[in-house]
Amino acid sequence: MYAFIEGQVCEKLNNSLVLLAAGVGWQLNCSMSTLQAAPAVGETMRCYTYLSVREDAMELFGFATKEEKRSFELLIGV
Repeated sequence: MYAFIEGQVCEKLNNSLVLLAAGVGWQLNCSMSTLQAAPAVGETMRCYTYLSVREDAMELFGFATKEEKRSFELLIGV
C-alpha cells in the first residue's frame, strides 16, 4: 500500500522512528540497523514501508533499504 515515506526525522525511539511527512507524524517500527542508518533528528529520511494488517493490530514497519524490506518479507512469508 505505501511504498515509502519520506520526511523529517522527529524522534528516534528504542524500536521505532517518527517521520513527519505531509503534516502527519508516521511512527514506523524499525530494526536496529534502520535506526542506526537514520540521520539526526531534523534531517530528512526515506523509509521503505510494509503495512501489516491483522485481526487485532495494524503495524507500519520502516526499512532504510529496499533489500532490508525484501528480507523482512521473505522472513514473514515462512
